[in-house]
Amino acid sequence: MQIQKFNQFKEDELIKEEFIMKAIKGALGKLATFFAAPFKDLAKDFQNLFKEDEPNSLINVILTNFNQAVDAAQKEINNIQDETALMGIMDNFATNLTDLANNIGKDIETALGKGKSKAVTALSKAIILGNKEIDFVGIVGLIDPLKGLTKKDVKFKFSKTNYITEINKGKDLKSKKTIALKFLDGFQVDLKKRLDLDVTPEEMDKLYANLKKQTGVKEEGKIVLDWGDVEIEVRKIEGEKDIYKIIKSGSKKIVLGEDDEVTAKITGIAKKGERIKLVELKKNGGKLSIDGKDEYETGALERIVVADKEVNEYEFSEGTDLEVDKKLKEDLGKLKEDPTKMGKVAKFTEFLQDEKNKDKIAEIEKIMAGEA
Repeated sequence: MQIQKFNQFKEDELIKEEFIMKAIKGALGKLATFFAAPFKDLAKDFQNLFKEDEPNSLINVILTNFNQAVDAAQKEINNIQDETALMGIMDNFATNLTDLANNIGKDIETALGKGKSKAVTALSKAIILGNKEIDFVGIVGLIDPLKGLTKKDVKFKFSKTNYITEINKGKDLKSKKTIALKFLDGFQVDLKKRLDLDVTPEEMDKLYANLKKQTGVKEEGKIVLDWGDVEIEVRKIEGEKDIYKIIKSGSKKIVLGEDDEVTAKITGIAKKGERIKLVELKKNGGKLSIDGKDEYETGALERIVVADKEVNEYEFSEGTDLEVDKKLKEDLGKLKEDPTKMGKVAKFTEFLQDEKNKDKIAEIEKIMAGEA
């Protein structure tokens, strides 16, 4: 088989909304094509598998596609007739993953929209290339430290250097192929273990929160209730009346495991200096009992944060920042005297409610915030 070089994959009509790795280079030609092909569905996986409340789920999204890509490449190894190409497999993986990281933004935007895509894109790059803030070498850094962002060598058992060492133990091309296949099997198994060891879910949560701040992404829908030594975060569950998911808990009575889903019904007004109750507590679908009751009362609230903004009170039943609501009513009262302006308000209200305008609305918000 003739190994052909190529520089980039191009989108076609069938997959123009999905990811296509750009500028793929190297000596593996057809093998690289097989490795890259599974990534065309990456955008769909971001949409279906990424969980906003669990940034660590992004590792699974990327590894799912990466393992499929390695499997596809392994199937093509038997067709290789060039020892140089066989030796270059791990280097090619590192190169392709770097291209993936540098071109991943468009497809994340397609999957999640402009509002969330910047922070998720940055986190994806951190997982693939590494991140200095949490001293994490990333997938590429494990394969080839020199190509990773941190340039740190953590002596990964299945690195490019060790791969070449193992391949050189083969006496002929056939035996070297056998070694390569076995090495890649071990590589896939150990990679997930190594990533879990190198970065904890808590570190991912913190990094994602920082990346959101750096990229100007607001925590839409997130509500923080803080009473000094304890803090919990909740988010409204769409389609459920007054039901909120507890996404973080500093309380010893509401403990969240990695795969746990805890929900509660919250109504009424949360005010600074006062307590609020979470009732009908459920954990993974079953009743959650605290001191014999399926309810939990906070301490006297010292801080209430809604969508990254600290407020004095918040009405859960209506989902309303009461200070903003009061000002809005006052402003609308003034505008009623001007029919022309009220007409514009009516048209803009219709515009806001149309889902297809979400990207334009995001741009308008930037202009209003003085960011454009």
